[in-house]
Amino acid sequence: MSEATPLSAVQSILQSILPVHVGSGLAPIQRSESLVLPREVGFAKRRQEFHSGRVCAVHALRQAGWTSNLSESAVGSRPGAPASEDLQAIVGVSSDRCPQWPTGFVGSISHSQNWSWAVAASAQYLAGIGIDTEVIMTPEIHETVRPEVGTELEWALVSKLALRPELETTLLFSIKETFFKLWYPLVKQFYDFTDVQLVQVAAESQLANADLRTHHLSFGLHTRRASTEMAGRADQHTMTRVDALWTDAEVFTVAWLDPKFAATS
Repeated sequence: MSEATPLSAVQSILQSILPVHVGSGLAPIQRSESLVLPREVGFAKRRQEFHSGRVCAVHALRQAGWTSNLSESAVGSRPGAPASEDLQAIVGVSSDRCPQWPTGFVGSISHSQNWSWAVAASAQYLAGIGIDTEVIMTPEIHETVRPEVGTELEWALVSKLALRPELETTLLFSIKETFFKLWYPLVKQFYDFTDVQLVQVAAESQLANADLRTHHLSFGLHTRRASTEMAGRADQHTMTRVDALWTDAEVFTVAWLDPKFAATS
């Protein structure tokens, strides 16, 4: 997905796979070309991603029904607009460095080379949500990462899609990242790539969009629940559906849990 890709086109395809009550904020990443030192560049990149992600998060929260007495100029009326330190007061940083959402809301934030993306929903509608966005890997990165991301059985499933290898690796990497971001806030346990297994791939579909050639696919991930206290018994498993969108250059993935999870877990 290039810098010339219309923001409205990307927003449209993302909104098409999100549940009705989920708000979404998206903003292009603007890189500064005036920084030359690696440390300077790294710091500026992290600061920019944090700021842009929080602006997107506030935009998503507003779509999801969150209200505040802060002014539009303080938090920005759209992703990418100027914002103040009040952003962190709205979506803070918890002790484990995860976003801390306003009471009664759940959400997720992700960054790629090109985009900041955030989603949010009332806990009335969702127990949790996770997202990820990735630029499709280069051949060099793909070869390095692939052995760590999936097993032979998983790659056999993915290979049936007849995608180029770099896209295969990026997809599996991203859907597992989304799984981690969905479940960690609920169970407070980290997962490794080997803790989660791809067991199901749904039929591919192409979404209608005048600006982008976009594909949509659903994946089923299988794992043991991380917390026996939540599961009720140690051998209980969970199946998580992750939806993926991809274009010629980028991958977006999302997964969510219905409120009944909190009542039955």
